[in-house]
Amino acid sequence: TMRALTRRDPRTAALIGAPPDPWRAVRRLGADDVVVEYTQSRGRLHAFVIDRDGIEAYPDLCGLEEVRRASDLLRFQLGKGVLGEGHASRFGRFVHDALRHHLEILHGLLVAPFAGRIAGKRVRFVPHGLLHGMPFHALESDGVPLVERCEISFAPSLAILGILERRESAPRGRPLVLGVPDDAAPAIEKEVAALRGILGRARVFRGERATLSALRLAERRPEVLHVACHGFYGGGGPDGAALRLGDAWISLDDVYAMRGTAEIVVLSGCQTGRGTVYSGDEWVGLVRGFLRAGARTVVASLWEVHDASAVELMADFYRGLSRGLDAAAALTRAQRAARRRDPLPLKWAPFMVIGEPTSRLRSGRMAA
Repeated sequence: TMRALTRRDPRTAALIGAPPDPWRAVRRLGADDVVVEYTQSRGRLHAFVIDRDGIEAYPDLCGLEEVRRASDLLRFQLGKGVLGEGHASRFGRFVHDALRHHLEILHGLLVAPFAGRIAGKRVRFVPHGLLHGMPFHALESDGVPLVERCEISFAPSLAILGILERRESAPRGRPLVLGVPDDAAPAIEKEVAALRGILGRARVFRGERATLSALRLAERRPEVLHVACHGFYGGGGPDGAALRLGDAWISLDDVYAMRGTAEIVVLSGCQTGRGTVYSGDEWVGLVRGFLRAGARTVVASLWEVHDASAVELMADFYRGLSRGLDAAAALTRAQRAARRRDPLPLKWAPFMVIGEPTSRLRSGRMAA
């Protein structure tokens, strides 16, 4: 019941509110929309592929321990991003080959049985348990990642998908951009400049001016909130997630205190999409905080972001939005372009769309 959830996990209860009908979102799926939801029992994973014509079950997909071993090895290689360009120049080919090996194994375990059903579709993955934070868009088959075969977004649960689907869009103000460059991430300066050019009349705060007070201007509900800064995820609970703004580290509690935010929130920093699985399979972290604050769509990262690559990827993403694409389509195109520039998943694949994939800019480029 909601009363029990409120006692056990007040953060999640505050987001969910009255229990929604998750199937309302399913009933509104378009002809090219597919939801893939996972669950587990007795040490095995199961999948359900849902479209507007019905549900197809894939029971006994694979063992949890098989997936755990492969995902642990994958995350170990993904963690090599923190070792810098010197390590990449010496060992990049080894890392790339190892990543592709683990991505192929996970595709075989988690996607291969129904890959034909989702090819060419708009796919919303609803993970479960250890699958939260899995980069499904990067899973490979015959050397081709899933993002090249379909358009992908993520939802923490069907219930959250139902909530976001029924959340009304309100008129939105000027985009809000916060950027905090430093010696470790100097390309944030270029990222902010690129967004200023694409979005036109965005309100921009950089360096020491990109403060918690500036972030709270998002409570006026701009069309887009873009935060380019260092992110941190220490594990061990949602309180270990934070953003480094110009005046302080911003915690999940600071995000939960916000009384509104943009419809589209982009967290362009390291590990901003990481979280902790709570009881009831609730995935809690910075993303959940911004969804609770009022966002319909959050773009966030699963691992350390390569500074220079993020500039080009984000510029391509916003060009797509400004040309009328929705968030999922814009990120898909941006990732495909980034992969053509550099096929290493460490660089092209950290970002994902969480929540409602169809959010769009209403005004395209906002000329000054």
